[in-house]
Amino acid sequence: MGNKIQDNDSINELGKIIKTTKVLNPILKLLNIDSGIDINKITKEYADLLTLNDDFNMYYHDRGWIAHESLNIDVLKFCVSIAKDGNIDRGEEALMEYYEGELKNFEKYSYRKHFYDRHELLNLAIEDYFSGRYHASIPIALLSADGIINDVEPTGLFAKETDLEVWDSISGHGSGLKSLVSLLSKNRKKTSTDSISLPYRNGILHGRDINYYNKFVAIKSFALLIYLADWIRERSSEADRMRKKEEKETKTWGELFKSIANTTREQKENEKLLKEWKPRFFEVIPSTYESNSPEEKVFEFLECIKNKNYGTPTSMYPTFILGNSSRKSKARILRENFKDITITNYEISKINDSSAAVTMITMKIAYEYNGLLKEKNVDFRVMYEVNGEVNNRLKLNGSWKITNIEGISYILIE
Repeated sequence: MGNKIQDNDSINELGKIIKTTKVLNPILKLLNIDSGIDINKITKEYADLLTLNDDFNMYYHDRGWIAHESLNIDVLKFCVSIAKDGNIDRGEEALMEYYEGELKNFEKYSYRKHFYDRHELLNLAIEDYFSGRYHASIPIALLSADGIINDVEPTGLFAKETDLEVWDSISGHGSGLKSLVSLLSKNRKKTSTDSISLPYRNGILHGRDINYYNKFVAIKSFALLIYLADWIRERSSEADRMRKKEEKETKTWGELFKSIANTTREQKENEKLLKEWKPRFFEVIPSTYESNSPEEKVFEFLECIKNKNYGTPTSMYPTFILGNSSRKSKARILRENFKDITITNYEISKINDSSAAVTMITMKIAYEYNGLLKEKNVDFRVMYEVNGEVNNRLKLNGSWKITNIEGISYILIE
């Protein structure tokens, strides 16, 4: 792995593609072939983004922040820009505001079992945070981070032997999570009443940093959990990404250029569709659904579970969850999760088109569990996929997937 994130294979690959395109574009113009590629624009965007993650880590790492895959690009750009102007404090304010927004929508991380197993405890910790009870929220966030990695690796997050580097990753780069954990694992051998601004794990959990409970330490502790969500995804997809890289290396120049042209066309189409898409607003919540809508997918899922059909819903798993697992394996998981749940009725309570690719649907579900009749409101996060990639719902030939499909049964039985 390179010393900088800009040395990552995917970033280098993009640079090679741009250089290749610069060579091929003049030749194509001579042949009156329009590639549709604005090479000057792409080159400038690449140059602007090339060092962005490394610059962010350089400015903010020692303050407890790192670049990671899901960090909003506009926030990333703003924080780097303002740090270059010498105002890192303002950048920290922006980061605190951003991660507070992520905390308010923390349920989107609950589709992962490691997070869902702890969702009740984490929700209490988040409630404590927004109530100013930092003394209670910080230890829970740190303990959860340690336990989540312990579920993935044989050792915990802060153990020296835990390997946190992931190939071709931002969060898994040596300057990312690995380096940050090393900073937060710093020995705190003396009891101190001085206020701190970093969530020193040992000092806080071993009772040495007594004056730890402030907003800075709290939000950085929760940000650590969000870094872990990206890191787990990167780690689980590492082998598949390496395989795809090997496939790319066998491409001819012609195939490479065709891939570039297709990517450019898709980007222009996506920009056009994003301008066309508008969220739906319902004065009255519908009792039925439109064809190929997110509501249809949720109704289909619940009807299958109601009828003890565990095979059909396997197609509703998003690609990034159990993507390499067989239909039989997914059906076995669903059967195990729902075998003791008998759904009797369901209806829509709320629909929110949160983005062009995602809709949040709240369903009121009546069911029987352990001989008891129950009723609960359950949130479904439904995402639109085209060829295994998240995409605008206006794009043709896609299908809706339920991103928190693994967590639905846990909500019903709790």
